[in-house]
Amino acid sequence: MTLDLNIPRTRVASIAALLAASGVHAGVITVTGAGSSESFSDMADAIAWVSDASRSMNQYDVHVAGSFNSVAAFDLPSNVSLGWGDSPGILEVLGTRQTSINLNGGLNLEMAGTNNAGAFGVPRAPVQYDTILALDAKSVNVGGVVTITLLNSFVPVLGNSFEVVATNSTINWSGSVNGPVL
Repeated sequence: MTLDLNIPRTRVASIAALLAASGVHAGVITVTGAGSSESFSDMADAIAWVSDASRSMNQYDVHVAGSFNSVAAFDLPSNVSLGWGDSPGILEVLGTRQTSINLNGGLNLEMAGTNNAGAFGVPRAPVQYDTILALDAKSVNVGGVVTITLLNSFVPVLGNSFEVVATNSTINWSGSVNGPVL
C-alpha cells in the first residue's frame, strides 16, 4: 500500500474554490488526555492549551468533529495525536505561501474504501478516507506517526493509493506509518 501525497495544482485550485463557496468551518474541537477533557471552537486555542508548559509532558488526543472542517494553520506538537471527521472526514488547513504546516505529532487516519472523490470536489461523491487539504501552505512537514485504522471491513489491496495530504506545495516526510498488516 502506498500513500500518494500530492495532487495536481489545477485540482487544488478547484477544491479551494468549492470549499470557499460552501462556507466550511471547524466543528467542536475536543482535547482529551491526562485525565481531562476540554472543548474548543478554535484550533489555535486547542493547540495553545496542550502546548502550555505545565501540560507539555502529557500525551493528548485532539479530535475535530464534523465531516468537513476548515481551520487556520497550526503546528501540531509532538505530544498530540490529531483525528478529524465523522469517520472519515476532511480537514482543510488554511495557510499562506509564507506558512509552513508542521505536523510533528500523530495523525489518526480512518479508511473505509478507496473512493475519495468527495474530498476533491466531486458533488455527492463519497469520502472514504481521511484527508488533509493543506492549500497554499509554504510546505507541509509530517514528522510524527501516522496511524491507519480500517473501517467497515475494508481491506486495501496491492496497488491502492490514498491522497491523505493534498497540497500544491512541498511535503517533507520524516514520519512513520503504524497500520494493519496487509
